[in-house]
Amino acid sequence: MGNKNDVLDARAIWMAVQQPGKEIAVKTEEQQSVLVLHRTRRQLVKFRTAQINSLHGTLLEFCVKAFTKAGQRWSGSSLKHWSG
Repeated sequence: MGNKNDVLDARAIWMAVQQPGKEIAVKTEEQQSVLVLHRTRRQLVKFRTAQINSLHGTLLEFCVKAFTKAGQRWSGSSLKHWSG
C-alpha cells in the first residue's frame, strides 16, 4: 500500500461502491492513534536514514571514513587525527 493521494482515494471509493453490501468499518480513536504512531515512526526512520547518509557523504568528501560496516556504530578511530 502506497501513500495516500486523490487518485488512490478515488479508486478505493469506486471499488467500494461497486461491491454493495460490503461495509467499511469505522476506525476507533485508538486504532487511528496507532496508525498515526506507526506513520510517524516510519517518517522518523526515513528522516534519520537521510541525515546519516548526508553526514556520511559529507565526511567522505573530506576523506573521513567515520562509519564502518552496515549495522555498526560510529567509528571514532577514523577521527583521531582531527582531535588535538
